[in-house]
Amino acid sequence: SVFSSKALVKMQLLKDVVGNDTYRINNKYDETYPPLPVEEIIKRSEFVIGQEVAYNLLVNNCEHFVTLLRYGEGVSEQANRAISTVEFVTAAVGVFSFLGLFPKGQRAKYY
Repeated sequence: SVFSSKALVKMQLLKDVVGNDTYRINNKYDETYPPLPVEEIIKRSEFVIGQEVAYNLLVNNCEHFVTLLRYGEGVSEQANRAISTVEFVTAAVGVFSFLGLFPKGQRAKYY
C-alpha cells in the first residue's frame, strides 16, 4: 500500500502478478548505470525475499528497490518528477502568498 512505511518482499511468477494485463521489461537505466552481473542480481534478490523493507512513495519505492537490485543504486525517475512537481507548486504558492495574490480572510459565504 502507498500508505504503508514497510513492504514485504515476495517472490512470485510474473504471470501470477500481471494476469492478463500487458507488460514489458524496461531496463531504461542500462545506458546510465551498468547492470550488475546476473548472478549478483539473483543473489541480492534472494537475500531480501521474506524480509520487510522500508517503503516510501517518494524516496524508497518499488522502482528504487528494483534499480538497487539491478544497478546497485536506487533511482526512480517517477519519484524525481513527483518531487520536482511538489517543489514547484510549493514555491509558486509561496510566491503568490508573498505577492498578496491570495487574499486573506475572503471566503464565500453560502446561506
